[in-house]
Amino acid sequence: MFNAYYKIPFTVFRICVPYGNTLSNDYSYGTIGFFLTQAKNNKPITLYGGGALKRTFTSVSDISNQIINVSEQESSNTEAYNIGGETFSLIEIANLISKK
Repeated sequence: MFNAYYKIPFTVFRICVPYGNTLSNDYSYGTIGFFLTQAKNNKPITLYGGGALKRTFTSVSDISNQIINVSEQESSNTEAYNIGGETFSLIEIANLISKK
């Protein structure tokens, strides 16, 4: 609506589950951050429903690169993009983190 009325360009990026931090080694948010905090504190990683739910995880640096690459294309105006990543079940992620 704003684009049609005010001619404001826009691009929509749908981001699933981000992980990582480009400023430090801290993971203070999200699924990966929660799992890592639990593991570092020797606490169990609680999963509901057996952990079969799947999520698409994308590193912050990959998200940034995809947004920059698409934003440089004039054809991206008024478009929506799903940011890519890797899909895992929550139990797979919890097992990978607990092994580390």
